[in-house]
Amino acid sequence: MSSANNSLPQLFDLTSKTALLTGATAGMGLAMAKALGQAGAKLVICGNEANETTAAVTEMKNLDIEVYGFTYDVGDKLQVKQLHNDTLAKLGK
Repeated sequence: MSSANNSLPQLFDLTSKTALLTGATAGMGLAMAKALGQAGAKLVICGNEANETTAAVTEMKNLDIEVYGFTYDVGDKLQVKQLHNDTLAKLGK
């Protein structure tokens, strides 16, 4: 791919894409979520602490990122299934 005619935002444009990230309420996970959101992706984030999930969602919404947050333990298969179902319910994908 030639980058001569493409700017960095065009090369990493994620408009109309959806990203589901676990562990995205703090640290590197949150940084990655912000980067994907700022590149245009719709986000579904999951953490295992409700207050951290709420804070991360608020922070990203303040950056005009479309984000949905859920609190689940992804070490539990039933909760992973519920995260999947909630994501489909919110985004239809």
